[in-house]
Amino acid sequence: MASATQIPDLPDDEVALIFKINDITFNRCIIIGLMHGIYTCVFLQTVWVVCVSRREKNQNRIGRKIMLAVIVALYILGTISTAVNWAFTRYSFITHGQKFWTIYSAFYNVSPVKQKPSTLFMVENVVSGITGGLQSILADIAMIWRCWTVWGSRWSIIVIPILSMIAGIIAKVFEEYISIQSLLNANDPEAFKPTSVDWTTVYLSLSLAVTLLCTILIVFRIVTVGRANRDAALGGYRSIIEIIVESAALLSIIVIIYMVTYARGAYTSIYVDAIAASIRGIVPTLIVGRVASGHARPDDAWKGSVLSSLHFGTRNHAQTQASTQYSDECDTTSSIQGGNADANEPLEESKPATEGV
Repeated sequence: MASATQIPDLPDDEVALIFKINDITFNRCIIIGLMHGIYTCVFLQTVWVVCVSRREKNQNRIGRKIMLAVIVALYILGTISTAVNWAFTRYSFITHGQKFWTIYSAFYNVSPVKQKPSTLFMVENVVSGITGGLQSILADIAMIWRCWTVWGSRWSIIVIPILSMIAGIIAKVFEEYISIQSLLNANDPEAFKPTSVDWTTVYLSLSLAVTLLCTILIVFRIVTVGRANRDAALGGYRSIIEIIVESAALLSIIVIIYMVTYARGAYTSIYVDAIAASIRGIVPTLIVGRVASGHARPDDAWKGSVLSSLHFGTRNHAQTQASTQYSDECDTTSSIQGGNADANEPLEESKPATEGV
C-alpha cells in the first residue's frame, strides 16, 4: 500500500489527465445524485396518483399493472446504480482522499509491477452496465407499449421497433461481455483482444432507432387523432404537453446528444450518460402518471386507423362547410323575404313617425 500512496514522477500531461479523471468521477456522482432526486419525486408522485385514482372502464387494467411494474423495476434499478456509484465515490474521495494520487489509486490497484482495476471499480462498472442495459430495455418496452396503445393495438405498427429492440439487446450483451473481459485482463492485454466492432455504437444506434421510431409514430398519431376529433386545444399548451410526454421526446433528445458526444469521444458523454440514466426512468413514469391522472386520452379514443381518422376529419370539415352554406342560404332567403315585406307595407311603418311629429 505504501507504493500506492507515493506519488511517482509523472509528466505534466499525465498529472493533468489524472486530475481530469478525478474531477469527472466526482462531478458524475453529483449529477447522478441530483437526477435521482428528481426521479424520486416524479416516481413518488406517480405512485400516489396511481393509488388514489379511480379505475375507468375504458382503461386496460392488465396493461396498467404491467406498466406500474415496469416503472417500479426502473426505479429499483436506478436506485441500485446510484447507491453503488455513491459507495464507489465515497471510497475513492473520502476513504482515500488524501492526495490526487491516492484517489486515482482507489480506481486502480496501482503498483510498480502491474496495474489492475480495483474490485470496487469493477463492481461499479459491471453494476452500472447491467442496470443501465436493463433500464434501457424496460424504457424501450414502455415506449413500444405506448406506441401500440395509441395506434389502436395494431401489432403491424410496432414490428420494426420490436426487432430493433431485440437486436439492441444482443448488442448490449456483447458490449458487457467485452467490458467485463477487458477489466479482468487489464494487467495482461494480450490475453484478451476485443473485436474490431464497436458494440457500444451499435447498441446506441439501435436504441436510438427504437426511440425515434416510437416518438415519430406517437406524434403523428396524436396530431391525426386531434385533427379528426377537432380538438380545440390542438396547437395549444395542452397539445404541446401531450406530444412531449406521450411521445417521450425528451428521451429521444437525450439519446441523440449522448450518441453524438460518444461518437466524438468527448468527456461530455460521461455527464450525458449520467443524465440519460434517470431520463430512461422518468419518461415512462410520466406517461404512467399522465394516464393514471386522467389527462391522457382514453383507450377508446385511439381506436381506428389513420385513414379512418383522416376520413373522419374530412367528413367533419365537409359537414361544417355544408352547414355553413345552408346557414348562408337561409340568411339570404330571410333577407329577401324581409325586403319584400318592407316594400309591400311602407305606409304602415311610416305612420308612427308621422303621428309622433
